[in-house]
Amino acid sequence: MTLIPRSWPKHIRYLLIVYLQGIVLFTLLRIVLLIIEVREIEKIEGNKLGIILKAFANGFRFDTVVSCYILLIPFIILTIAAFRNIQHVDGNLRLYKIVNTIILIGYIISLFAWSSDIPYYHYFGMRLNAFAVSRFNHPEYILKMMTRDPINLVSLIVCAAVCFLYARLLRKLRINYLSKAVHLITSGTYFRKTILPSLVFILVFLIGIWGTLRPQPLQAKDAVVCDDCVSLPNQLGLNPLFTFVLSVFDQYDEKNNKLILMDENLALKNVRQYLSIPSNEKFDSPIARSISATDSVRDYNIVIVLMESMSADFLGRFGNRDNLTPHIDSLANQGWSFDHFYSSGMHTYQGIFSTLFGLPCVLRHHPMLDQEITSYSGLPNYLHAAGYQTSYFTTHEGYRDNVEKFLPANNFENFYSLEDYPKDEIEGVYGVPDHWLFHFMIDQSREMHEEGKPFFSVIMTGSNHPPYELPQNCSFVPDAENEREQMVQYADWSIGEFLNEVKSQPWFGKTVFVFLGDHGMALDKTYDVSLSFHHIPCIFYAPEILNEAKVFDQLGGQIDLTATIMGILNQPFVNNTLGIDLLKESRPFIFFSEDDKIACMNEQYIYALRNSEVETLYHYPDADLKNYLEENASLVNDMRTYLKSMMQTSMWMMKNKKVGMQIAM
Repeated sequence: MTLIPRSWPKHIRYLLIVYLQGIVLFTLLRIVLLIIEVREIEKIEGNKLGIILKAFANGFRFDTVVSCYILLIPFIILTIAAFRNIQHVDGNLRLYKIVNTIILIGYIISLFAWSSDIPYYHYFGMRLNAFAVSRFNHPEYILKMMTRDPINLVSLIVCAAVCFLYARLLRKLRINYLSKAVHLITSGTYFRKTILPSLVFILVFLIGIWGTLRPQPLQAKDAVVCDDCVSLPNQLGLNPLFTFVLSVFDQYDEKNNKLILMDENLALKNVRQYLSIPSNEKFDSPIARSISATDSVRDYNIVIVLMESMSADFLGRFGNRDNLTPHIDSLANQGWSFDHFYSSGMHTYQGIFSTLFGLPCVLRHHPMLDQEITSYSGLPNYLHAAGYQTSYFTTHEGYRDNVEKFLPANNFENFYSLEDYPKDEIEGVYGVPDHWLFHFMIDQSREMHEEGKPFFSVIMTGSNHPPYELPQNCSFVPDAENEREQMVQYADWSIGEFLNEVKSQPWFGKTVFVFLGDHGMALDKTYDVSLSFHHIPCIFYAPEILNEAKVFDQLGGQIDLTATIMGILNQPFVNNTLGIDLLKESRPFIFFSEDDKIACMNEQYIYALRNSEVETLYHYPDADLKNYLEENASLVNDMRTYLKSMMQTSMWMMKNKKVGMQIAM
């Protein structure tokens, strides 16, 4: 350690060595992330090495901030001890052990953040944040996720081993640099050898915590290395503990929770114009509008199948050549396929909420976890009022995302979850496998059919979600090479089996089936808004009702499903959602949300606005990495206004309790 002069106070030498070891450790972990995501680097145009080195240089700054916060309390303790000229006294061994323990805890937390971050980025295409754990309000679920997923389990084991080795190394440093007794520093050299270096180090330490020499502290947007790069280089420099803690503060920041994107009155005015709401509509909600029946009401059964993590990129219809989804592709060819259809978010709860209630979940807001359960307009309430029997089926426990309380409070009369299934049918973290759930739903539907009333059922599948566990008690045999593709094949096979069985049911001819993804998967990380995470299949299938196959090319999203289904049924209702009937109306843009950004797109461009206020406009059909923000100022203004207006209105509706069923005033 000759780089650190021996004449410096030992507590400063100790802290510097600990800091440098931390930087080396974080850099090695960043290299691991780079190796795992190396395919993203291959997409970089230009000087790849220069861009990566710049990202690592940024990483040094973020790692320094994290390290300085970890070392802050130990630095204060040791500096006070140094100023009192007692750092050499044998009686302070307990003090030094406390300092060592504080440092060890800080770096252990950092290491576990990294061990979670690497698989998190691989799945979501973003660095670790508070939303990664905000939905897992049950410890047993977190334990299952950590121990049943091989990637998470390996990460945890490696992390634990590194923590053990680091603890031994830190103990050795303490013994060598703090615990050994030395001669008292004489008063003549005390200022020069202790106080002066400590004061200088305080200044350097404060700069390290701030992360920059400018008035504003280091921010996540400082990790960006180029405007025309794929997502990874612009996130590579971030430290996961930095992003996690920052998102925690954002989550509890009252300003952020209020979501002030624009003036609320202007947003409401814009949305009324976008949705062509007549000025003579007199409802308590400003977006409510009457939809009249144009013909006789059609009392078809409605069955919605929300397919877990089913990205459009898995389908042969959208260019996949691995034949993973022959049954879903066949459905699309036989039914009505909406080929430009998008999820409202990247989490299951967002897919459930937007599909059923026609509103987006905005950023960090989880409406199904609100302290007071709200009754929303939407399919379950509309159809229940029309005399439908309503049922919801999920593979796993009902407590996840609070669906067991939220959905029955919104008129799902029958709710089926893991507690209702035989224990010997449970396989894996996500409960019963998809094919078993489909069979169970058919059994329940026979009873509903015998009641003589139409029924509305929602099936939320679960098998196509890591940690993957291929069901054993079935005849399915995969031929794909990797586990993820095998599970996609299984999910598709289950749907094929479901259709084979359901075709023999007496209620099949009067049923409209809707198959759509709850969200996709980050298969393509070209942009930090992964289109493969939001582009999902949406297929209406009813061979005896929808007489001919059709392809719809207009933009649509999960928020449009309520109005579209009500239109197919020709049910008169008061549409109090932000969705439209895609068979009769069109929209200029579709919009969606991720944990730390919102986005809006048309057929050519995708506009994204991040929490860091960084904006981008990309021409996505050809994966163009150029930011067209300045060249298309007019389009950007239209998309920004549309996006902010829709999101602000959604939050206003929820905040002011205007989301329920409406009656003319």
